Amino acid sequence: MVDDWASAAKELSGLSARHRVAFVAATVQRGAPAFTDLIRRRRADHEFFAETVGFLWAVAAGAEATAIPARRARLNKFKEMRAKPEADDERFFAEQAVFLLDYALDTVEGDRDGATSTIKCALHMMDGFDQDLGEDDNYDRELGVQERVLQELRLSAIPSADEVSELRCQALLDAELTRAAVRRVLR
Repeated sequence: MVDDWASAAKELSGLSARHRVAFVAATVQRGAPAFTDLIRRRRADHEFFAETVGFLWAVAAGAEATAIPARRARLNKFKEMRAKPEADDERFFAEQAVFLLDYALDTVEGDRDGATSTIKCALHMMDGFDQDLGEDDNYDRELGVQERVLQELRLSAIPSADEVSELRCQALLDAELTRAAVRRVLR
């Protein structure tokens, strides 16, 4: 399993900061239903999560990375950041999505390990879906999607706003697969 993420992490470390932010934005977008679909009663958390994912996409497209300390402070108020890990299936998937967002903010702040942690966390989440559902395609599909995103990012020296928009549209479509897995877990 270690080698599954190592090549993507190595390649990302050699790309620009905007490439890394675009990659983690796509990863968080795909994992978002693991949080947003499970916390419907927590409207303010849902809205903050969605707004922060939008912020990631804006930074990937060239916007200034603003208010990071305030975003971190707000994220640290999420109960998933303080809870005993993996208390139950539902909490596990929500926690992983919150951790994805945390690692993505690390990436925005320039921490090259943030992208590596995002990759590992996404694969851990998908492995959890596979274990809980008796499936084996979520993990493999995530590896394939990560490779596809890297292929897209390799095409330009710095991702343009249009390229980032295309990545976002695809990530939103890919998020539907996560949403379907969440529904299967909740049955």
